[in-house]
Formats: sequence, C-alpha cells, structure tokens
Amino acid sequence: MKDLLKIMKKDSHHYILSVLLIIFIVSDVRIPPVVGELVDTLLGKIVVVMIALSLFGNHPVVGAIGLIAAYQLIVRSEGQSSMALYLPGEVKKNQIFKSINQFPVTLEEEVIAKQMPYVFKRKGSRPPFKGVQGKVHGAAKL
Repeated sequence: MKDLLKIMKKDSHHYILSVLLIIFIVSDVRIPPVVGELVDTLLGKIVVVMIALSLFGNHPVVGAIGLIAAYQLIVRSEGQSSMALYLPGEVKKNQIFKSINQFPVTLEEEVIAKQMPYVFKRKGSRPPFKGVQGKVHGAAKL
C-alpha cells in the first residue's frame, strides 16, 4: 500500500489529467461554438490528433485516454462551422417569408368586401336570453 502511495505522489499529474479526460469522455459536455468552429476544420483536427499523440510520450495510459478524448472532441464539434455558414439568420428568414407570403386578393375576399355590413342594432329591446349564475360559494356576485 505504501508503494502505491509513493507512485501516486510521484506521478500525480498523470492521474489528474486522466481523471479530467475520463470526465470529459463520460459526461456530455457541450463544446463552445468558438472552439467547435476551430476544431471542425482540417487543420484543427490535425492539431487535436497531434496533441493527443503527444500524450503518449508522457504516459501510455494518458495517451490512450487522450486519443479517445480527442475523438470525442472531434465528433462533438462536427458541423459547427458549416452551420454558421449555411443556416440563415432571422433577418434573412423574415425576408424569405415576406416574399413567399404575398398572395393576391381572392374572389371571396372581394365579394365580402363589397357586401353590406352585417350589423343588428335593436333599440330598447332586451336580448332573448337571461344569464344564469351558479352557486358562488361565498364569492361576490357579478
């Protein structure tokens, strides 16, 4: 047990890095858009893989976990740069919808517009119904 503690004290930074990389792999951490756009390019993927391969020089276990974490980083950031290029913004979408939703006046709309107004005005007469209010259970009556 004492030997294990000596080893852990000697190379504790490898274990800390391994734990952090495992947390990144296991949890579904969202990649920030700025980082995702950088990693989504060919040069970004090459840099991420080179950094992961360089971890093998320090410790083989950390290198293996680093390769898996690099793969997860590349997969999670996939498509972020293309989304920014090809998805239109709100202003562009509103312009498209305004141009699509221009309809001519139909025959029905013309006939209704020319028709006499449909209004009933009864002077002095009461409506033919009487409102009924249910039990109010202590509330104020309307």
